[in-house]
Amino acid sequence: MKTSVPELRLLISLIEGSPECFLSEKETPSLEMMDAEELINLYFSIKERLTQLGVKPSRVQGPPEKIFITKDYRIRISSPDGKELILSPLVKTVFIFFLKHPEGVELKELPSFEGEMYKIYCRITGRTNLSSIRKSISRLTDIEDNSIHEKCSRLKERLSMYFNEKTLDYYVVKGRYGRGRGIALSREYVVWE
Repeated sequence: MKTSVPELRLLISLIEGSPECFLSEKETPSLEMMDAEELINLYFSIKERLTQLGVKPSRVQGPPEKIFITKDYRIRISSPDGKELILSPLVKTVFIFFLKHPEGVELKELPSFEGEMYKIYCRITGRTNLSSIRKSISRLTDIEDNSIHEKCSRLKERLSMYFNEKTLDYYVVKGRYGRGRGIALSREYVVWE
């Protein structure tokens, strides 16, 4: 059973306790006509459906903020002149890399993306020692090394300083073992210069 976006918004708004925010005037009276038992049954039905869809209602909030990325990979929030997102070069490399791959990437495939990460990192870092740069990227793409997990963890930590708990999930690198990792943020919210 496929759930439409308006239906999902309605479900979420009902769970969050504010049905008025997504309901049209036409839909509101039907809810107002329900008695307490009907509303309680509806509440539990909605909660069950959201669980089936993998949606955590308390983590859902309106649309995320846009991020603007310049040619030299400066990242700004909300507008081209907005607050700059400050990340260390390797963490920024991971963020940019996953933003460039909306389909996600399996970590076991990272070695095949070493060249792409190298190019991104070279544009971000101020380092000039090519051997040192290669070593850092090699560690980052080595599936036996923990470097990619460390950088994803640091990324989440830094992003939590810029985004609240309810919108943070849009921006962090997430995934399950054996499946692709990626950033959930719709690319319509990413503006490349």
